[in-house]
Amino acid sequence: MLKKVAIGIGVVIVLVFIASILYSALQPKPFDWFPNYNKNSKQPYGTYIFHQQLPNLFPGLYVPRLADDALTPYYLDEFYDTDSLGQDGDYVAVADSTLNLHYLEEDLPGFNLLVLNDYFHLTNLNAKALLLHLYQGNQALIVAEGSNELLLKMLGVEYEFIDLDSATDTEAGKRYTIRFGELPPVSFRRFNSFARINTFPDSARVLARNAYNDVVGLSLPLGKGRIVLFTLPVLFTNYYLLKEDITVVENLVQELPVAPTYWASYIDSFDRQYNSKPSFMAYIHQEKSLSWAFYTLITGVLVFLILQLRRQERPVPVITAPENISLGFIESVSALFVLHKDNRELVRKKMNYFLDYVRNQHHLETGVIDERFITLLAKKLLVKPTLLNHIFNLYNELINKPEVSNDEFLRFNKLMQTFKHKT
Repeated sequence: MLKKVAIGIGVVIVLVFIASILYSALQPKPFDWFPNYNKNSKQPYGTYIFHQQLPNLFPGLYVPRLADDALTPYYLDEFYDTDSLGQDGDYVAVADSTLNLHYLEEDLPGFNLLVLNDYFHLTNLNAKALLLHLYQGNQALIVAEGSNELLLKMLGVEYEFIDLDSATDTEAGKRYTIRFGELPPVSFRRFNSFARINTFPDSARVLARNAYNDVVGLSLPLGKGRIVLFTLPVLFTNYYLLKEDITVVENLVQELPVAPTYWASYIDSFDRQYNSKPSFMAYIHQEKSLSWAFYTLITGVLVFLILQLRRQERPVPVITAPENISLGFIESVSALFVLHKDNRELVRKKMNYFLDYVRNQHHLETGVIDERFITLLAKKLLVKPTLLNHIFNLYNELINKPEVSNDEFLRFNKLMQTFKHKT
């Protein structure tokens, strides 16, 4: 009875837990106007819509996420002049140099790289590996307000961050205008901040400027490849793709050729995850496969509890018969004697077993083996005295030898077996 009550209480607790989870999951999320650039976020400044449109932007291609260690096997030390170091000891290189392309391996994988984040996090080693990847003829689109200092220094590029809330009234107007190449200017809802590119190599091609002629996008050749930098990732968020002109975004993506492409928000560094309202179910629902796994687990637990409500019979114990290990013991002892090849000791053991049999079964004293003992034993066993004399004489002969051969031992054993059959 107590077991059923406990199971019932457990079921009620599980149902209450599931109901609370579903209630929390069905509650509408409040709008969060803080840029997060998370691919699963449907908030105004998330990038859910852009990532959903990647198959349309690259027809016929699947655009997966770049693994954190995808670039780490490559090194770029050949490209950098170790005699020309920056103030902090970092390597300095000319971005459009092609002098060392003959060092590159031809069988390394080729693909585009698309980066979208407020800041492009990557280690110094990965910055060098990324440039090596581009030198081989690959291309990258980096949409971020900042990046690794070593990467920008190697490209010969400097960013400056501008906070529009503290800028002049003209810059902080209600609309922000961008001119992309030769296309007509496009205006957007005002941002809180943006970054501009103040310094870049002469080989770079300017792609976009704002209304004050600040460079916000450029294309930079690197060996056989190219890198495109754009400092306004906010244009790729859900709000701007739905409410504003998407001409700039389309033209930027078209800078990448239709080829195998990977996207990344960081490489081997800290990734800020979006979470406007911390909750267990919000994390579960970020990935479809994780949601399926969670609900499958809940369903399995419920089915298990329901099946446990049925009456269970006590299992019948299986009693096994005692195992006779006497033969095994005899075999082990015999194998031990055979292994040591001590035939003389085996003869002694067999005689001791024989005399023990006489004492226990026929109640005769075996301390003195003489004619009287042999005659009396022959009468009790109904055998000829000559057979017993033969056994004891052969035993005395073998036991007085320093060693007993195998043939002698077999002869004694055969004689004992003959006596056993006669009795």
